[in-house]
Amino acid sequence: MLAELTTEQVRLDVAQTILAARLALFPRIDDCECLEADEVAHLLKCSVDLVRERGEGWGIAKTLACDARGRPTRVVYPKALIRAYLYGSQRSGSAMHRKEDPS
Repeated sequence: MLAELTTEQVRLDVAQTILAARLALFPRIDDCECLEADEVAHLLKCSVDLVRERGEGWGIAKTLACDARGRPTRVVYPKALIRAYLYGSQRSGSAMHRKEDPS
């Protein structure tokens, strides 16, 4: 029984080490830092209205609050989501190629 626990502990330690090494390859991104809609529009080279209309669908916006009718009243655009969107666009060969960093 003790040998099995030791083996599992070693496996867990190895997995944690591998995960830590992989995460170290990516820049640290603070999900709490957000951009304004006009800043996002500038980065994506589109209108502010389009960012507001389609931001959640694109996966770059998070709604924090809604009114009684269910309309968003507080929407944020986390830098982490913007980076992921831009990085994914570049990798997939999309026309949305940007070199600017939203930092």
